[in-house]
Amino acid sequence: MTNEQIFDLAGQAAPEVMEKTARALYLLEALDPDSVPEALHDMEVVASTAVNGMAKTAALSPIARDVSVAAVGGVLATLGTAVAMDLYDSAKRGLSKGVNFKRMMDTNPDLRNMDKGKVRSAFDAVHRFGGPEYTADPLAGGSMVKHLAELPDYSPDAVAKMVNARKAIVEARRAQMGSEPFRPAIETGIKAYESHLRNPPKTTT
Repeated sequence: MTNEQIFDLAGQAAPEVMEKTARALYLLEALDPDSVPEALHDMEVVASTAVNGMAKTAALSPIARDVSVAAVGGVLATLGTAVAMDLYDSAKRGLSKGVNFKRMMDTNPDLRNMDKGKVRSAFDAVHRFGGPEYTADPLAGGSMVKHLAELPDYSPDAVAKMVNARKAIVEARRAQMGSEPFRPAIETGIKAYESHLRNPPKTTT
């Protein structure tokens, strides 16, 4: 299977989810076009993960080599739904980032008077290393972005502080929830697909 076929499989297995994905991308394009390429890249990674996962299990059964998009049913429907869910998550992450950026810029008008490229690069760094926890708060996020954008050179110390702060937040949430981090749906779908190939259902005559 190719990435394109995986997208088709997701569309056939979970059309409602894919429709929401398209809507999220449409809103992101209108809100923050600069975040669209990253969201699309994440979606390509999701598709590639599914393709690679299927390729690794192809040796388990001859039928895996002959899977076609038309064969949406059973475990393939499960896999397609898993892919669709992860595609939607990618689009939602992009949309959340776009919303955070717009809120930050609206709340901190002084950022509009700074170099646009530096502000964007600083925001991307804060969002990537500090996480959505930072950028979701327009005041805290805006303060950190302004600080980074004003630095004459790259500051590893500032990035290290964000990483450590994010680590503390994540660990606190894990302790509060008492569970492991969320496992992407695609992993569950691939495992179901692999299990199906190892133990195909018995047919009755």
